[in-house]
Amino acid sequence: MKKSYIWLGSAICFVTYLFTLGSFIYKYNDVLSPAELEFPDLAISMRMPQTDFMDHKITHSRFHRPRQDDVDDFDVPVMEYKDYAKPPKPRHDITSGIIQSKQERNKTVQSNGGSGRETLDSAKTDAVLVDKSASVTTTEVSSALQERYDGGHNSPMATPDDGLSKTVYQERSKAATENNNTTQESKKTIHFNVEVYVSKWTLTVKLNGKTIFHEAMNGSDVKFMRKGGLYLLVLHQSKGIVMHSSRYRSFEEAADKDLLRTLKDVQPGRILVLAAMHESFSHLSDELEQYLAKQGSRIIKDMTVGDRWAWVWTKDGRTWGEGSVFSTHEYNFYLQGGALHLNAHPVVKDEHQHCSQWPSDGLWGARRTFCDAYEGYGNLCSCDDPYILPTSRQLSISTKHNIPTVVVASERPLSLHKCLDRLLEINGGNTEDILVVADGQLDGGLMEVERLVRLFGIKFQGHDAGGNNVTMRITRHYKKVFQDGFRVFPLADKLIILEEDLFVASDFYSYFEQLGPLMDRDPTLYCISAWNDLGTVSTASDPTVVLRSETMAGLGWLLTRRIYEEIIVKWPAHDKFADWDMWMRLQDQRRGRECLLPEVPRTAHFGTHGAHLTAYFQSKYFSQYAFNSQSNVTLQGLDRLSPKEYDSYLREMITGGIHLDGGAIDPCKPGLIPANQTIPRILWIMMNERADEYTLSGVLKCLGLWDLDVRGGHKYLWRLRPSGTPLFIIGWPLSPFSELKPGTTNVLRRADPKNLESEPPVYVIKNRSEDDR
Repeated sequence: MKKSYIWLGSAICFVTYLFTLGSFIYKYNDVLSPAELEFPDLAISMRMPQTDFMDHKITHSRFHRPRQDDVDDFDVPVMEYKDYAKPPKPRHDITSGIIQSKQERNKTVQSNGGSGRETLDSAKTDAVLVDKSASVTTTEVSSALQERYDGGHNSPMATPDDGLSKTVYQERSKAATENNNTTQESKKTIHFNVEVYVSKWTLTVKLNGKTIFHEAMNGSDVKFMRKGGLYLLVLHQSKGIVMHSSRYRSFEEAADKDLLRTLKDVQPGRILVLAAMHESFSHLSDELEQYLAKQGSRIIKDMTVGDRWAWVWTKDGRTWGEGSVFSTHEYNFYLQGGALHLNAHPVVKDEHQHCSQWPSDGLWGARRTFCDAYEGYGNLCSCDDPYILPTSRQLSISTKHNIPTVVVASERPLSLHKCLDRLLEINGGNTEDILVVADGQLDGGLMEVERLVRLFGIKFQGHDAGGNNVTMRITRHYKKVFQDGFRVFPLADKLIILEEDLFVASDFYSYFEQLGPLMDRDPTLYCISAWNDLGTVSTASDPTVVLRSETMAGLGWLLTRRIYEEIIVKWPAHDKFADWDMWMRLQDQRRGRECLLPEVPRTAHFGTHGAHLTAYFQSKYFSQYAFNSQSNVTLQGLDRLSPKEYDSYLREMITGGIHLDGGAIDPCKPGLIPANQTIPRILWIMMNERADEYTLSGVLKCLGLWDLDVRGGHKYLWRLRPSGTPLFIIGWPLSPFSELKPGTTNVLRRADPKNLESEPPVYVIKNRSEDDR
């Protein structure tokens, strides 16, 4: 009997535990209870912390952090929120003297004998804030709260800070007001209603009741970070059309740099909408915050992890509406801000003609039409200071003809504009020898791309590669690129393949013209690349040096018609999964042939978003590479780039070099080799077979080089120039150059932290566990 009571008591305790746990999960899971309060008079609705004077059950959103097994599914490095999220900011006391305390509101509700909702509506309170976890500013904010934001300016709308420097737009507007009030009065006044609804999972923007943008997230979007962040829309101030829309992964390092560039390149007078969905502020830079504050945002410097925010304003003009709901910190969670519903009512004067001071005929007319439809192009569309479109430039060296360039493009017109503008700016750029092949929706995003290309007078081919798998789609796209390139240029025996997010060096065409003839007479060459996977700022400094490599580097490379005809017949089938560049690097295609590449790259990668690219990846890897800034560089040693002469040269350098003692050095420590020496340093590392990359990957990581896989080698020898001194890293005993190792020289072996007893440690890569490798 006694045992029965014990079992009964245990069962009751267990059920009570489950009930308590279930209540906790219910309270902190915003998906289960997305209740909202709406305040129509304020055009504002938000999820707010539960309080004792509200009849509704209101819950917080919980700040999501990806699990480690989620992160492992990424094909590019990602950052966990906990690793880089900004600490919560101290809030500015924006509600002092305006918003009642919780206790005061309770007394008000009790005295009125009604619910909190009835009291707030009847009192027509302009800023409904239960506590400092929420903050709202719209065009209907009370005069007292507006004065708090405006610093005393008695204006119904937010205005830019007094310190904002004058712009061309402001000066022109001021002059027009002073000199011709009659003209201003004769212009038609246009009223817009911009409605922004943003929650943790949804963003909807409406213009005059019509949805012009909608984005919704689900669990997989969070897992792979496909959505969320800061969203930008640019609206035409007269026509109300969407001129630009883009998303920025501002929860990642350096992602907001692109946003800042785009905002600066938008023309004054446009209506802009910025909204924060899911997580947006964990890695926002001070530079962007300061810029937005100068543009007129009153809240941006208060934003932190988990906040909800929306802002509608005129570029270099006034704020039409701004709102936010702050997050809170409870029970060791960041509780995200609730939903935000913002109504703004821009009032503008109709412009009869965009950039009326431009000539009306020919290219200027097409340019005006383009700039009146699309945004983000900077001086290309500046009414007062438009730059002259670049013209073709001939190479200074004597050649039969230029090598045509085929630009691989998609629906990223702003990146393509930067790429094309640079191509036509340098010597050798010729509109007749450039073709853009773009993949995308022919009646959608490619319309802007094609119109941009036509402005430059460049040939264009567009198609839809189709399919849902991004990798397979890109592979199909490259096949079309190669086919169209040799079809459009039937007399060309070579093509330069260039991606749309690459910025080329001033000697880009000269580099290929000097090396092109080697492809005709050396059957052991597979390609010529303008990129070096190991050519970072710290390991590459001589722009005259050319290397042989077993890796097809890409990122600006030369393809011959001979190689094209060889690979195109066995290109992966339309429905076969294949990554095109990895496929081309396979031995079945390469067949032992090598590529030529420069020590100092002739292309710079500037893209921050793509199928296999993020802003964090760009910042961590691509931003570290060297870039040649010299013009008219004459490449040296071209007569020793054939296989026999190149190996003979390497043997000579190894024999005459200084061999480092692998048993006494740590490549992770600074000062591995002296700076600016002419005699090469030789480092022998353990490499028993092709797959034995453990020591090499550790050395590359120590030197701050590409370490995701092994690239850039020639017969298991890697050439670098750290601190201006030549360094040869040679895999022993796998490399055929191993016979040149002096018998007294020790080989460097990276110690395995899991097996230190059987392998005496030489060095261990710091701050990197075996699981992270």
